Amino acid sequence: MFNSEHKDRQVEFFGDSSGESKKPMKDRLRLGKIAISLSYENILILAISLVMLLIVCYSLGVEKGKQMARLKSEPVEAIGI
Repeated sequence: MFNSEHKDRQVEFFGDSSGESKKPMKDRLRLGKIAISLSYENILILAISLVMLLIVCYSLGVEKGKQMARLKSEPVEAIGI
């Protein structure tokens, strides 16, 4: 049945059972009173997303530059006075 020895053994294995995770401070970013906790996988996904966003912005800038160059190179027709 249940005795105090089993309870003590479980405490040894599981420690504090308050449900609060104890992450090391190196995984946390403190911004004033707000603490953000990111895992390495989340940081990697954010980095890949940022690179993809930069590539899309660059390609949109190239397309806009092409359109502007095309407009400048077209000859303007003179209107007869």
